[in-house]
Amino acid sequence: MIKKIRNSLTVKICMLMAVLLLASSGITYAAVVRFLPTYYSNQLQKDLDVISRGMLDGIRSYHSIDEAANVIELYEASSKVSVVILDGRGEKVWPRTETVIEEILLTGSGAGESQMDEATADSAAEEDMEATADSAAEEDMEATSDSAAEEDIEMIADGAVAEEVEAVAGDAVNVQAKENPSAVKQYSFELGEKKYTMVVSGGMQPVNQAMEILKQIFPYILAVSVFAAVLFAVGLSLYLTMPVVRLSRISKRMASLDFGSSYQGKRTDEIGALGMDLNELSANLSHALSDLKEANARLKSDIDKEREIEKKRIAFFSAVSHELKTPITILKGHLSGMLQGVGEYQNRDYYLQRSQETTEKMEDMVRELLTVSRIESQAFRTRKTDMAELLRQKIADMTELIEDKKLGLEVTIPERLYAEVNPGMLEKVFSNLLMNAVRYTPEGNGNEIRVILQPQEKDGRTAVCRVENTGVFIPEEAIPHLFEAFYRAEQSRSRQTGGSGLGLYIVRMILEQHKAEYRIENIEDGVRFSFLL
Repeated sequence: MIKKIRNSLTVKICMLMAVLLLASSGITYAAVVRFLPTYYSNQLQKDLDVISRGMLDGIRSYHSIDEAANVIELYEASSKVSVVILDGRGEKVWPRTETVIEEILLTGSGAGESQMDEATADSAAEEDMEATADSAAEEDMEATSDSAAEEDIEMIADGAVAEEVEAVAGDAVNVQAKENPSAVKQYSFELGEKKYTMVVSGGMQPVNQAMEILKQIFPYILAVSVFAAVLFAVGLSLYLTMPVVRLSRISKRMASLDFGSSYQGKRTDEIGALGMDLNELSANLSHALSDLKEANARLKSDIDKEREIEKKRIAFFSAVSHELKTPITILKGHLSGMLQGVGEYQNRDYYLQRSQETTEKMEDMVRELLTVSRIESQAFRTRKTDMAELLRQKIADMTELIEDKKLGLEVTIPERLYAEVNPGMLEKVFSNLLMNAVRYTPEGNGNEIRVILQPQEKDGRTAVCRVENTGVFIPEEAIPHLFEAFYRAEQSRSRQTGGSGLGLYIVRMILEQHKAEYRIENIEDGVRFSFLL
């Protein structure tokens, strides 16, 4: 369970929100229970003061308490307060019930019966004292007829009564406040040249009832709070975490290089922005991975090509070593025989001539090897060149050889034919093709060499060149190997009937750099080499 909580963001947020909501509900409930009575009492004090002052203003507009009875009753009914009015002698003039102490205690929900009895006894004693004082005063007045003495006695009696009324009212207020917490206000006023004391009280019964109800329904409030907290916490946690969960799943797929999923939400907050960023990241990674795969495929292809070229290069140099070994051995044998003067080598002039021929052939081979090296190493550059003029020059160079072998020559070349080529390399192609045609064509017997150069009829943008020689055929199985280095169709590999074997290999290299199509084939009366440039 603890592990699940640690590993689940949804559970963490749900529990946190539930605890916060429950804590908020508990704090709210505790605040209501703690501060509601105090707030209600303070507010009641303010309201009683306003109500009392308004009531006093209404009472003062009359001449007696009896005339103001309707106003007092109206205020009591509308404001739900209790009003007790005492005259200057402490007698209750409103409401007309037993005693002022009983009224005040009744307003306080009937509490303090012992205090009421004491107040009644005090009131009776007060009346006896007043009666005694009055009787004594009358006798003195009658005996002395002194008006000044009578006024002094009355003033002393009135002062004593006022003090006693205030003491009684104060005791009643204190008893009410102790027994039943409430708001009690005391006001003194004059009406019709008479002094009165008004005591206004408002009970705490509504708030006490509310507090009692709150205590009774606390279990239900707790149950509802727990249910609401859990419900809201689950809903809020799902709302907050579901997009995060989806983004987590997408990121896991991205980690496994699966970029097929994307965030489909429509939120515009930080989570929505994160989803859009994740989609952009996925697209960029997908493109980068595709580019990387393509680059890797190209690199692999280049590596394969390089390996193939390396193999061919090794085979080429192996063939070069083999081809050079034979003439070097022959030349070494000639020189050694002539130096020792043994046998037929005594005819030095003859073997010197043969050694010179061998050296010339080696020179030709080295020259062709250098040509191959230049083709592989030099940068390939082209320029607009008149192929017709270039081919005519090479044919002119071969005319003497053609005539010596008594071969016919048929040439079909346009006046001008321009193409983007490397003129030095293309000149080597024409030279090798013409030399092969002359070398392998049998002498006389009506054999001929045909050279054709013309634009392609289909699109007019392709140059077609054909070199044909008659009177000879190539074995079909040898045709695929003719463009290999040092390969010769004749099995004797004689220097008299064949060249070095590098001519067509050089032709192939040059034409491939020009991206040309080429082929050798047997025709009805001979062999044809053709290429499209």
